[in-house]
Amino acid sequence: SRSRPSVATTRSKLGSSGTGTGERLSSRAVPTVSVLIAAHDAEAYVAAAVESVLRQTVTDLELVVVDDHSGDRTPEILATFDDPRVVVLRNDEQLGLAGSLNRGLDHAGSRWVGRLDADDVALPARLERQLERAAGGSLAVLGTAVRDLDAAGNHGRVHELPVGPGAVRWHALFSSPFFHPTVLLDRELLDRHGLRYDPAFLESEDYDLWTRVLAVADGDNLREPLVLRR
Repeated sequence: SRSRPSVATTRSKLGSSGTGTGERLSSRAVPTVSVLIAAHDAEAYVAAAVESVLRQTVTDLELVVVDDHSGDRTPEILATFDDPRVVVLRNDEQLGLAGSLNRGLDHAGSRWVGRLDADDVALPARLERQLERAAGGSLAVLGTAVRDLDAAGNHGRVHELPVGPGAVRWHALFSSPFFHPTVLLDRELLDRHGLRYDPAFLESEDYDLWTRVLAVADGDNLREPLVLRR
């Protein structure tokens, strides 16, 4: 199995199941940042995604992986990670991406929650760069640029989205202003305004959430490509 060194802030590895919410544990030490991955039949790439989070320069983190009732080897692969920062929640039935992300948000212990898709890779300084930008500001969501990654592991072109709260709002009138697997979210703001993903949206659950978030707070993007996107 893969082992990782312990960190100052640790918590027990959980094997929770179910589909309910309200699972955040008050007894857990609060990490600097939580990272949320939803995985369904992701055996080909989920190990690389998890490893990229555990290699972040910010080590005081928790990684919440919601296994959306996978039928392949995803549960077995996730079980090989012997690191107290990894929390695996398994859905008893398939909830879809929006429902799984909502479950993960309800469980996350930190104010800041970073997203990553189960087939993508976060570059080591990603969370550090985003937390530096978000500190002391009024941002509710902060994304980054992405670089393409093919099945063979080759890097491709860089894709950027607008930088600056005004440019983000303008872009949001026409399409999603953030690459979903790159965002860092202020979960406390989401809680305060009752904001979550809407499971009725099967393909644009992120765009729908951003339109509602930007009605109450600002968003921005970093120009750096800090996520490799398949």
